[in-house]
Amino acid sequence: MSSVKRILIIDDEKEITDGLKIGLEDYQFQVDTYNNPLEAISTFKPGAYHLAIIDVRMPEMNGFDVYKNLKKMDKDMKVCFFTAYDVYEEGFRGMFPELRSDCFLRKPMSISGMARAITQLLDAEPGPR
Repeated sequence: MSSVKRILIIDDEKEITDGLKIGLEDYQFQVDTYNNPLEAISTFKPGAYHLAIIDVRMPEMNGFDVYKNLKKMDKDMKVCFFTAYDVYEEGFRGMFPELRSDCFLRKPMSISGMARAITQLLDAEPGPR
């Protein structure tokens, strides 16, 4: 992969994915977006992305199931969940003990805040914290 960091964003709200794509590309990320998680999974290419940002609540499939599908195809890709809802960390950790504690991004988030969080996550050592 090149030095440009490739980000996959899956969120059922087109306004969110469009805004994130435009904003994050200003921070030199290459961004692909999907509003349908089933389409994102069916076209996913292992090794193509440094990070996936997945909405937790979507009508076709929840973000946790999307996560499981993507990780089966690319176990090394980092993943963050993007949600406006409270997520209980203990329950989450029980389901996905391998994920870092900073893998939840809260809606709404500024583009600069999102870019900062992505940069920190991509620069961090792999594994739980």
